[in-house]
Amino acid sequence: METGSADSIVTTGALIKYSIALLSAAAAVIHLDAAHDHVEHAELAVAFVATAWAQAMWSWLVVTRPTRRVLWAGILLNLWIVLVWAVSRTAGLPVGPEAGSAEPVGVKDAVATTFELLVVVGAFAALSPRVVTKRLADPRAGRRALAAVAAAVFALSVPAFVAAAHEHEAGHAHAHGEAGHGHVAHHSAVPPDPGQLAAIRARFDEYRDIRVARARGWRPEHADFAGTGVHFANDRVEEQSGGRVDVADPQYLMYTRRLTGSWRLVAVAYAVDAASSPSPPTGLTGADWHQHRWNCVVAGDELDDEAAQGIDRRACREMHGEWRPGAVWMTHVWLIDNPDGPFAEEDPRIE
Repeated sequence: METGSADSIVTTGALIKYSIALLSAAAAVIHLDAAHDHVEHAELAVAFVATAWAQAMWSWLVVTRPTRRVLWAGILLNLWIVLVWAVSRTAGLPVGPEAGSAEPVGVKDAVATTFELLVVVGAFAALSPRVVTKRLADPRAGRRALAAVAAAVFALSVPAFVAAAHEHEAGHAHAHGEAGHGHVAHHSAVPPDPGQLAAIRARFDEYRDIRVARARGWRPEHADFAGTGVHFANDRVEEQSGGRVDVADPQYLMYTRRLTGSWRLVAVAYAVDAASSPSPPTGLTGADWHQHRWNCVVAGDELDDEAAQGIDRRACREMHGEWRPGAVWMTHVWLIDNPDGPFAEEDPRIE
């Protein structure tokens, strides 16, 4: 496979070389950004930085020294990255602070995986002498083709970052009760019962060990958000009904991640079906409750306020959604000292 400058793309080999270098460099940028997203978890951040560095170095090598050994190294590197990604999105990785928990597929990681698969295909093609030595009829066509590849990479990468930012904001809003068709807060005029809070904290003390929670079926529902951390849900637990909360039966355990990657239990959360309790639930002295409302559920998620405006049963069906109007009362009971109080929606110290 020949070397040379991008100004002299006269063979398919040169076109492939620069194209897969662009794809690898773009994937490296995405992984570097992912390292920033996971900066609070040192081992994950290091893994993403190492991956980004390897892809960037290979991008440079395939342009300057496109030997068969370099091409095979790129194939194996990218296949390994894709394999790790596939396992993390299906069975969950066997090691790390979220061992055994499958992660959701995001926009950025899907785009990066697409680039990596294209690198593998291109590198395999570049191993064929017949392919790489084929001359282009018009050298200008090679430059135009490379420009088209660069434009495609840009067209996929930039919207991916924008969509990922939107997903993060939407998820943050959902975790903090801002998603759904309304958010009603009710603040109690009654002071908390210290004895009841102490009993709740003692009851869930064993769950400070994340392994206990995982062994009993608790799994994370979303990413680690500022103010609340991660809500862990158990499939066997449903929203309470009857209007009186059962303090021994929380719907969520709330954890946050330390810089070391270990989990810290910070709160439990209760959810009571608002249909059976038009007023805030009783049974938890001094609790501040907030209410989540929704009407149409699309792909498992309630529509946000803007999208839910004017939606009726027919419109919901046209969106391939499920018409399921409802609401729940929710409250957090902080197992750590929260400066905003034991029933606050957020702890300002959680970042």
